[in-house]
Amino acid sequence: MSDGTAVSDREIDHRIFSIMLPLILENVLMMLSSVILTSFIGRLEVDEITAYGMATRVVTIFFALFRGMGTGVMIIAAKEYGAGRKSRCRWIQHEAYVSVLPLAALICIWIFFNSRLVLSVMTSDAALLDRSEGVLRLISVFLILQALLGLNTAAFQAFGNTRTPMIIAAIGNLVSVVCGFFLISGVGSFSGFGLMGAAWSLVLSWLVMAVLGLVLIYGPNGLYAEVPADHAGRAVPDRQDVKQIYQIGVPVALENSFWSVATVYISRVILLYGSTVYASYQLGLQAEGLCDVVSAGFLTGSMTLAAMAAGAEDEDLYSRYYRRLNFFCLMVCFLTMAFLAFLSRPILHFLTDKEELVEIAYGYLFAMVFSQIPQHMTRVLSGFIRPAGHPQAPTVISFAGIVLRVVLVVLVGQVLHLSITWVWWCFNADLWFRYLASLIFARKHRIREYVSDLKKARAESCAQ
Repeated sequence: MSDGTAVSDREIDHRIFSIMLPLILENVLMMLSSVILTSFIGRLEVDEITAYGMATRVVTIFFALFRGMGTGVMIIAAKEYGAGRKSRCRWIQHEAYVSVLPLAALICIWIFFNSRLVLSVMTSDAALLDRSEGVLRLISVFLILQALLGLNTAAFQAFGNTRTPMIIAAIGNLVSVVCGFFLISGVGSFSGFGLMGAAWSLVLSWLVMAVLGLVLIYGPNGLYAEVPADHAGRAVPDRQDVKQIYQIGVPVALENSFWSVATVYISRVILLYGSTVYASYQLGLQAEGLCDVVSAGFLTGSMTLAAMAAGAEDEDLYSRYYRRLNFFCLMVCFLTMAFLAFLSRPILHFLTDKEELVEIAYGYLFAMVFSQIPQHMTRVLSGFIRPAGHPQAPTVISFAGIVLRVVLVVLVGQVLHLSITWVWWCFNADLWFRYLASLIFARKHRIREYVSDLKKARAESCAQ
């Protein structure tokens, strides 16, 4: 990572943007393909649309779990890469496949045989359960590919390569859209498969991305093509490595899943205000998602660069990454605040022609102007806290914030029956709590000085 020579500010910024920009583009492409695919599915019957949404909700939770495991692999491998030990990165990747994929397979098998039980949590409507059960059973057969995709992406991100995952995602999204066009509604005399066509277009895109990822990792010109295999002749993972993967990955996986559970309770409270308010909230979330696309890469970018600098034990580089990432993130916060304050109304009018929905949704977006700084800046802090030996801390903070949000929303909406505006400010309270808690934790545990403290401790240990 560092050869001992000083790295210019321009080079620092280049490294940051070379990681961040592909992440942003990947999110943009995913959003566009999702909108197009949704337009195909939107032509089906209402029950079919709802059934597809129920089945994919399970996919979202599964993806959140195993994306967290991929994060654990990425942080560990990025430290090894920063230290110049590429062969160790290859071995860690092997250990991840061997230790994580069997667990994913067991969960997929359980979902396949208990699809109706899983879906019954969302509804008791027999017709909906019948439709969604078939979709979820088909998806569950291929669901392990989602875990494989997360691990494949981790391999590239550990090397600071976010461009290749972006290309893989772009190809997968294209496959999803093209297959969706033909398989959902059909063409000419072919009438399509409707709901099951939507499911097939989804799993075919996963299959293409998974195979392409493995080829680009282990193929002739792949990521590890010229990297010798560490621990040659061994197939069984090292217990300590697996423990590390799970120590970092499980908290991230839990954090990713907390929100999915919390949205169920929050949605129930918002529905008490009526379907109009809930529909407005959904529109507001879509408009706010445009802000999230821009800043989503800060978490992955921070974790990757912090882990690399820590692995190289370059305290100057580590500190400068911290400073520059916080600066760029703050600039993005000001941009998203301006967007929500001044440009969100035109976006909402594009999404709907109902003025009543626009007014309510704009109230939500205006409240979210004040959440941009804590929402985005927390990602940079979490990205440095995890590689600094505190993988559980962001999860604990996030869990506490989500609990605070749910309690406040239930209090103002279900107990006190205050206006919906109070619910939006409960969201703000959660995000500011998480940011301030992360900031206090980072300062108390000297996260910015992590590498220098690590080197001092090692020097003292050697002296003794």
